[in-house]
Parts: sequence; structure tokens; C-alpha cells
Amino acid sequence: MAAGDAADFEYRTVTIVDGRFEPPEIDMPAGAALKLDFQLIGPQDTSVSIPSLGIGATLVPAKRVNLDSVKAGAGSNLRKMRLVLGPLRSGEYPVFCDCTGKTAAARLVVR
Repeated sequence: MAAGDAADFEYRTVTIVDGRFEPPEIDMPAGAALKLDFQLIGPQDTSVSIPSLGIGATLVPAKRVNLDSVKAGAGSNLRKMRLVLGPLRSGEYPVFCDCTGKTAAARLVVR
């Protein structure tokens, strides 16, 4: 496969709901590239940043959805934003969200 093909990437999805990340920790292997999707449940746009990787505030657009429908598998209607990262070295990288005026944090853990 050529570099950049689907097999060359790890994929992770993080949901931002009620001002917090789910899951709060994202694990991935060292040396791998990552496609990291953020999806937002809520009425207002928010932004995500990973300063230690040089990623400033990046918009995650909002879409009003019913949380019960998401739990039932209707998550494809959520608005998403994707970051393509790496390959990454071992370490912990804080991920921040400006969630409607308060800051939430998660950790990207590379082992």
C-alpha cells in the first residue's frame, strides 16, 4: 500500500458532550499516524486544540441532536471535525476544548 492509505492510520473518535470529552483518554501506539474525529453533541459550536502538537483552536460545529438517539446508534447525524496527526512519539499530549465558556481537557496517550 502507498503511504497515506487507510491501513497506515489509527482511527479514534471522541465525543464532546455536556462540556466534557468521552472518552477522557485516547490511547494509540507510538510511531503511528492518527485520524482523530471529534463529534459534538450540543447547541453551540466549540473548538478543540492540542498546543503541544502545534494545533490551535479548531472549530467543531454544533448540531442539535437528541442524546438518546445517539446512544441508540444515530450518531452519523452529528457534525464532526477530523485532525490528522503523526506519526507521533511516545508521550502524553493534552487536548483542550473551549466548551461554551469553560475549558475541558482530555489526554492523548501514545505508548
